[in-house]
Amino acid sequence: MRGKGAEAEVEVMNQGMVLSGVITAVFGVIFLLMGFLPLGILVIVGLAIFVLGIGAPPSEPVTPEDPNKRFCWYCMEEIDLDEKVCPYCGLEQIEDGSKRD
Repeated sequence: MRGKGAEAEVEVMNQGMVLSGVITAVFGVIFLLMGFLPLGILVIVGLAIFVLGIGAPPSEPVTPEDPNKRFCWYCMEEIDLDEKVCPYCGLEQIEDGSKRD
């Protein structure tokens, strides 16, 4: 059972930054093992991003300003919820949960 303290710790971490830091550090280690010593700086940069991400607040989700709209899958313009074809880019929209052909 979780207490309020455990939930507060989760809300303080920016998962995107933490993951980016880990990926950057791993690439730095790979470059070091391959002999590209100057790119070994990526290990330090990755660890810095990781540490900063632990203390950073989580990112806010991007949502349309109008609750009756959604984003186009391709051009990211705000369109009506019932639009099947984007009026801006002219591409057919993917319905949530449906598979593409």
